[in-house]
Formats: sequence, C-alpha cells, structure tokens
Amino acid sequence: IPNIIAAPNVTELLTGKFSVCWRPPSRLPGVITRYELANDRDVVFSYAGNETCGELTAVEAGKRLSVRACTYDCGPYSEGTNVPQPASSSSSNFTKEAIIGGTVGSITLLVIVVVALLLHRRHVRQLEQAELAFVYPAPDEWHVDRGLVQLGAVLGSGAFGVVH
Repeated sequence: IPNIIAAPNVTELLTGKFSVCWRPPSRLPGVITRYELANDRDVVFSYAGNETCGELTAVEAGKRLSVRACTYDCGPYSEGTNVPQPASSSSSNFTKEAIIGGTVGSITLLVIVVVALLLHRRHVRQLEQAELAFVYPAPDEWHVDRGLVQLGAVLGSGAFGVVH
C-alpha cells in the first residue's frame, strides 16, 4: 500500500476550470497503476499512474479535494484541499466591459448607417429635383429658318464637308 500523498495543489485556470496537481508518494511498494481524486471522499476522477496533474470543470467551490495512490491496493487519501472560489470579479469585469464595448460599438455603427442612408436619400432627391427643373425646348424652338442663316468665309474643309 502506497504512503499518504501531500495535499493536492488546486489553482484556477479559467472561471470554473481548475488545475489539480500532486506529488507521488515517498514510499512505493510497487508500480502505481492510478491516482484517485476524490471530492469529499467520493471518487471524482481516476488518473493513469504516471499523471500527477489534471483539470476539473465540474467541481463546486469550497469542496475538499483529496488524492490517493493505488498499486494493487489504494493508499489513504491525502489531506483535503478546498477548491477556491472562482475569481469571478475579474472575469465579470471583463464581461461587463465587453458588453458595454459591444453595445457602444453597435450603437455607433447604427448611427453611421442611418446618417449614410439619410445623406444618400438627400442626394437622390436633389438629382431628381435637378432633372425636373431642366426644361427641354420644344422641337420647333430648335428650328432656324434658312433665310436667317448667312454663310461667311470658309474656315476649313475636310472629309466631312466645309465649315463656314
């Protein structure tokens, strides 16, 4: 039967995710086949003999974690280590900042889109009004009587005719 192991070291990796590490026992009466990690003496996880660290996610804060080594038989459980409270203040501040930043960014983007649409609509209306304001002359107004036209000196000539 292996000796008792020192209490495991529990550290928080992320909110609700913990790393649990322990040292092998000092006296080994054989090959360690597994380690058993217990939550208040109920076996939670079993690790292969060469593993001395594990990650836990479904452990309640304040529970005591103990570990024991097993060869053919299992040794006694270590002294328990309390699972720390999650450092929710830092993560909740990050979450609050992310929510505030996302909200401000979304509102800013919405304002920019609305302003761009209003400016586009205004430009389209100005173009429509400019088209309506221009009045094309009637075809008869373009007509000039031949008797009113006087040809002056020849300015040039070419493949397309003579220019006066």
